Amino acid sequence: MKVKVLRRFNDKHENVIHAVGKVIEVTEERYKEILSVEGEPIVEILKIEGQDPPRQQELPIDLAGTVDEVKEALEDGFEKETLELILKAEQEGENRKGVTKYVESLLKVDDK
Repeated sequence: MKVKVLRRFNDKHENVIHAVGKVIEVTEERYKEILSVEGEPIVEILKIEGQDPPRQQELPIDLAGTVDEVKEALEDGFEKETLELILKAEQEGENRKGVTKYVESLLKVDDK
């Protein structure tokens, strides 16, 4: 089954850190194991009746850092399409005003 990551976590089975917004494939058993962790849910099932979920693209930066860390990572400069993906992932994830406003400001500069 495909699930969407709601909270950043270290997948002990794959030895990978999954970022917020990433879509991953897990077994039903693994899904239940992940859900058994205390606190807010880490993943949610991503299933649309009769159609596959949209393909999640890997982001070039880690949105799990602080607002300042994300802004610093964005200083490298990215194309408009990449910035739009980053903005969407942030809005669907933690949706921090500081990050969304900063990415939106970069998109406005890119439009000029």
